[in-house]
Amino acid sequence: MRGRTQLPTSLRIGPYDWRIKHQGIEWRQSTEKHGETVYDALLLNVCTEENKYQVLDTGVHEVLHTLYDLYHLEKGDEEERVVACLASGLVQVLRDNPAFLKYINEVCK
Repeated sequence: MRGRTQLPTSLRIGPYDWRIKHQGIEWRQSTEKHGETVYDALLLNVCTEENKYQVLDTGVHEVLHTLYDLYHLEKGDEEERVVACLASGLVQVLRDNPAFLKYINEVCK
């Protein structure tokens, strides 16, 4: 993928360093998923052989799953608590991962 902006291979999310495994279309077809969060392995699987906006959407989606877990959010939590936790978590992810922020900016140009 020379010359193409790529999703980073790791992210610091909260106190943890998560690996991002770039999955191919075969993985996507066999799992019927665009992405997956594997909590006990601190691993995000993301199919990166798709449209750049789909890859970005999937990456952000998986990050939000980690934040939901990290902040111990649950069904039935008040909307304001959920939004406040996700906003704070997302700011932390963007602040601690300049390569991820650069990736987002490049995709959204």
